[in-house]
Amino acid sequence: MDSYKKLFSNSIIFAVGTMGSKLVTILLVPIYTYYLSVSEYGTVDLIVNTANLFLPIIFVSIYDSVLRFVMREDENKKDVLKNGLTISYIGSLFLFLIMLFLMLSGYKNLMVFLNTVLVLIVMGVQKLLSNYARADNRIKLFAVNGILQTVLLCLLNIVFLIVFSMGIEGYILSIILSNLFSIFHLCIFCKINLFVVGIDTKLARSMLSYSIPMIPNALMWWIMNASNRYFIFAFVGVSANGLFAVANKIPSILQIVSQVFNQAWQISAIEEYDSLKKDSFYSHIFQAYFSILIIVAALILIILKYIYKFVVASEYFSSWRIVPFLLLGVIFTNLATFLGTNYMASMKTKGAFRTSVIGGIVSVCLSLVFIPTLGYLGAGVAVLGSSLIMFFLRVYDTRNLVKIEYNWFLIAISLLMYLMQSFVLFLNFNEILTIMIELVLVLIMFIVNFNTLKLLVENMKRR
Repeated sequence: MDSYKKLFSNSIIFAVGTMGSKLVTILLVPIYTYYLSVSEYGTVDLIVNTANLFLPIIFVSIYDSVLRFVMREDENKKDVLKNGLTISYIGSLFLFLIMLFLMLSGYKNLMVFLNTVLVLIVMGVQKLLSNYARADNRIKLFAVNGILQTVLLCLLNIVFLIVFSMGIEGYILSIILSNLFSIFHLCIFCKINLFVVGIDTKLARSMLSYSIPMIPNALMWWIMNASNRYFIFAFVGVSANGLFAVANKIPSILQIVSQVFNQAWQISAIEEYDSLKKDSFYSHIFQAYFSILIIVAALILIILKYIYKFVVASEYFSSWRIVPFLLLGVIFTNLATFLGTNYMASMKTKGAFRTSVIGGIVSVCLSLVFIPTLGYLGAGVAVLGSSLIMFFLRVYDTRNLVKIEYNWFLIAISLLMYLMQSFVLFLNFNEILTIMIELVLVLIMFIVNFNTLKLLVENMKRR
């Protein structure tokens, strides 16, 4: 199958499995904001983000190696999976030993730690198995698994939060059980035996040499995208973190589009990396990707206040002001992720580490400057600033891996239209005038990006 068509086909399949499931989680926001107080929602958000922080450390990012090594023709995919699972179990055992130590030492918040540990372990194993399914070309299974997992998460949230009023415990239990279901579903249809363990020293060494440089990379992404929650908690309070968490749900609409594409792009980028036409292919896809992201973000801005008005509880309404910053941050974060796939495809993962360290340091510095002075709004500024720097760092650092041609004029005009849209929102004109101005700006943006999108469609039809 042609590279453009395969990327499009995989994106459609991932869209079925990811967009529907992720939209369900967004629709759960009214339940979360109604049945969890601002403080409780801030707490569960911290638990989940803490689990995400330690995920690459405990699992040494071995799930990234599983994705890359299963796609190598010279490797036995079952051996890759067995090594990946064994390394994951060793990390999980380490966590339980820490928990045992805390239990014996009389640690007071043991249940919070236990919840975090359980969430971390099931998320890690699920991610490893889902990466295996993707790399083994079981794209449809991956999509169906995502749908079933999220439907179960939705049902469990309804039962635990609404019926049994379990609060934080119900929220966490829903995550654990839905991930466990996903794990067993993948095991059944991929014919995976979770109890077959063993280490091939040579293969494990190769997998770890690939994945270990990805640990700092993952940590720095966490610092850039989630550490601000802890700064908000420290400088402003847990309620402000609840406001920030709700505001972050809106950019997750854009993140859905990005996640769908990134899942398909990782496969295409690896498969096409040795192609003679990779430079033009990567360039066309990058420009089209930017066009889609900025247009979707602009459309979200048009309906932003209406989303808050009809979906989110009134006590969270003020947090809409941070969303334009977060949306733009998501765009540049995902453009940097796009470029970061070059490290994975070339198997030169040390570059991912170098650029991420700088981005993470910048994120922390910006958070320390802006959050104490601007509150949770400062977190949005920090996210945007660090993602911009990360993007330009990777533009420079990957120039010798793939020669991408960037249309800087198109990018600049599109960003100008977006910034004007955001400015109009903050001016608080009457609703009709605001919508009219924003529609005109989006129309200009679409016209500017039309040829790029047209070229993408023509490539998919012609080849």
